[in-house]
Amino acid sequence: MYNVNFTIASLSRYNCIYVTSHVYSSIISSRTCWNCKRLLKDLDFFCECGKVQPVNTNWSYFEVLGYSNPQPIIDVADLSDRMRQSQKLLHPDKFSGKSPYEKKLALDASAFINKAYSCLQKPVERYEYILRLHGMSTDNLDLRKSGDLDFLSEVMDKREKVEEVVPRDFGLQVFEEVY
Repeated sequence: MYNVNFTIASLSRYNCIYVTSHVYSSIISSRTCWNCKRLLKDLDFFCECGKVQPVNTNWSYFEVLGYSNPQPIIDVADLSDRMRQSQKLLHPDKFSGKSPYEKKLALDASAFINKAYSCLQKPVERYEYILRLHGMSTDNLDLRKSGDLDFLSEVMDKREKVEEVVPRDFGLQVFEEVY
């Protein structure tokens, strides 16, 4: 569960721990630190040596802002909290005394987070992004058209009604009871 007030937070599909300005996750990837050459964990913005790392543009906007999978419906206040928490660590102003390369990396990371936030906070852009993540072209689809937007709104309304009745973790509860 994501909570800004705790030092342990789930900022991605992996549990992350904040230690000073470091973010550590539990999955190792093949990326290495540009400074010390250590292996980095997936979705790390920082190495254990404290250096900010290049953004992997293959990361999904959802992962970067701490969602385990694409979420068609997002609590915008929660999304804003996640963005602010990420920006506290990566805002370029925090790197004013660092090398030009580190400043550029921080600027790139901050811009990527802002781009992710901008996309995910708008329902139409979020739905188009989810379609693209699943390999579907959105070139011929304009969800902003009256008919398409009406349909999208209807789908979202119905999903919200279902979520009011059935808790999000209902499937997990049933699975745990059965197994």
